[in-house]
Amino acid sequence: VDVGPVTSVVSTEDLARVRAIKIDVEWGEAEVLRSLTPVFELGGRLSVFVEWTPRRGAPDAAEYLRALCEEQRFSLYRLSSGYSLERLFPDRLEEPVPVDAVPGEQCDLLLAR
Repeated sequence: VDVGPVTSVVSTEDLARVRAIKIDVEWGEAEVLRSLTPVFELGGRLSVFVEWTPRRGAPDAAEYLRALCEEQRFSLYRLSSGYSLERLFPDRLEEPVPVDAVPGEQCDLLLAR
């Protein structure tokens, strides 16, 4: 898979239109989040969905995510997730659960502002 910063595929003019981002990169979440600085700095409404895998991520990933949420005014939520048919296709959707700290285990997160 080709990898590059968001600015290599989205023009500077179109960055302000970005409202949702999904990150599922198998242990490279902090690196991808760092590359999204141009989007974050615009300060607009934004939802970032992250499959969070701290156990195998960069040693500073949790601290980086905590600082990012604070600096960019993101609220952090844990999402219901799982890979069983019941979890993938639930009878009803569960609300995101606000969290006060970056989870230490693998989970799906939502950063929202």
